[in-house]
Amino acid sequence: MLSELSDELKIKEEKLRELNSYLESSGKDYEKRKAEIEKKVIEFSENKRKEKSEQIETYTNLANEKMNEVQVEGVAAFIFNR
Repeated sequence: MLSELSDELKIKEEKLRELNSYLESSGKDYEKRKAEIEKKVIEFSENKRKEKSEQIETYTNLANEKMNEVQVEGVAAFIFNR
């Protein structure tokens, strides 16, 4: 009976070691995957920020061009309508 309990205890200890090993491995995998996802989120955010900045710059340049055209047309109209 004592040897049976001892054998059962050894089996359970081995299963416990396997479980602990699995949990440690899972924790490392989780941290690695978490870092990868965080990096991708940062890259995505930076790309979106750049994209929006470029759009704003394009729209600003277009608005400035249109403003200059309106001013030139206004000056020309003023000069030629005298």
